Amino acid sequence: LYTFSWILIPDLAMDVLAAPLQYFFSIYDCGRIILAIIIILWVLAPAFLYRALWGHWGLWPLVASLVVYNANLAWGFTAYLLTTALAVISFSGWVATKPTDGTTGKKRIILFSLISFLIYCGHLIAFGIFALLIVSSEASYIISSDKFNLRLLVRRGLALLPLFLPAAIHFVYLISLYPPDLGYHTESWSIMTSARALFSPFTGAFKTLNGKTYAADYMNVRFMLFVFSAFFLVQHKLVRIHKNMLAAIVIMAVLA
Repeated sequence: LYTFSWILIPDLAMDVLAAPLQYFFSIYDCGRIILAIIIILWVLAPAFLYRALWGHWGLWPLVASLVVYNANLAWGFTAYLLTTALAVISFSGWVATKPTDGTTGKKRIILFSLISFLIYCGHLIAFGIFALLIVSSEASYIISSDKFNLRLLVRRGLALLPLFLPAAIHFVYLISLYPPDLGYHTESWSIMTSARALFSPFTGAFKTLNGKTYAADYMNVRFMLFVFSAFFLVQHKLVRIHKNMLAAIVIMAVLA
């Protein structure tokens, strides 16, 4: 029913793994192996990031294992999950290899430009998350340093451009060959639709069917419990937020 017809697109993580595995395992076992890899990576990724940020291993990253099985995994967004885990691990490497003199390092930029492009090939949104993590952490580091000034911020931003330029060039080239089809939408856009989506963590999710809006999932209680629990832990200094991660956490929360 299916044959591989390779083209370089930013959604290849599953294909790259499944293509060689299919010669040794059944298609069902390939799926199980890939899911196992995803789960293992998402247990390891927070641990590596914790180690890179704080300089020692800890038990807090194990809390992430409680949410490894989530809606993304249930819906089968395997390429996204696999590549975002690799993006977090790669970001951990970026943090761990930060030069002590505060520069970006030319060899480091070249290495992570390659890693960045590979992440882009795995999944486009994972590439966006990787870029967001690096840019926000670098901005936080500069702003919190004693040498902060606008000129330094601009210069550091330009130094980071090679990390994302190859992927950006290829993406522009790709959409020039295959323009995206924006003619189909699941729901007509309106200000109220956007407002409901923005406040859905507090009010619950909604869906529209035959012109009527229904409550699809009540997550507001769980979300508010999570927010208050997190605030309590931070307020009582049971949990610390790394200063270079604060911007990334805020941006990710807003995007979510």
